[in-house]
Amino acid sequence: MEWYYANDGQRQGPVSIEEFSRHVATGVVRDDTLVWHAGMSNWQTWREVAPTVELPIPEPLPPPVPDEHVATPVGAFAAHEVPMQYGGFWIRLLAKLIDGIVLFVVGNIIGALFFGDAITTLESLDPNDPASFGPIMAIFGQLMLMGLIVGLAYHWFFLAKFAATPGKLALGLRIVRGDGSPLSHGRIVARFFAEYVSGFVLYIGYIIAAFDNEKRTLHDYICDTRVVKK
Repeated sequence: MEWYYANDGQRQGPVSIEEFSRHVATGVVRDDTLVWHAGMSNWQTWREVAPTVELPIPEPLPPPVPDEHVATPVGAFAAHEVPMQYGGFWIRLLAKLIDGIVLFVVGNIIGALFFGDAITTLESLDPNDPASFGPIMAIFGQLMLMGLIVGLAYHWFFLAKFAATPGKLALGLRIVRGDGSPLSHGRIVARFFAEYVSGFVLYIGYIIAAFDNEKRTLHDYICDTRVVKK
């Protein structure tokens, strides 16, 4: 069995189980070191893995060979070179609140510039008058469509350019595919609309992130995305 380990985001390996045992004994692999081997679904800290692993007694190191250079292996496990650290529920909620504030301000500015007359008309209508029902619904429809377009443009622009909305950028988060690759334009749009599904039934689609091992919401599941720390 070959092992990989990572300290401070720098992946090392593969190493044999004997060499890995030596690294544990010498303190190279610490309790908080992330480790992985074939068969594990994700990287975990050595503290979590250690109780399930029986390591051989490390043998003494051989004497060093002068001018020996060992090439760094690349290839088969490229997707695991930098272990992903997932953004937790609370930090994602805070990022969402920041984005909500930004969108509220932007939406009000756009509304005042382009829908000022409609808003003034809405304020003058009597909601108790049956004749006002049609105009009121028409104005609300315009405002909802404006909000949808502004929200979509906001998410599409920032995710396409920065892989994160301003709220997530402020907190050091970004959105990637499950394999760490960036989102396509189509997936960005799909994820935006999938968030509406997460908001149905008391926002349970968001709340499940608190209990998921990769901190995924329902729209993350739908679109195969992850929110990770930079």
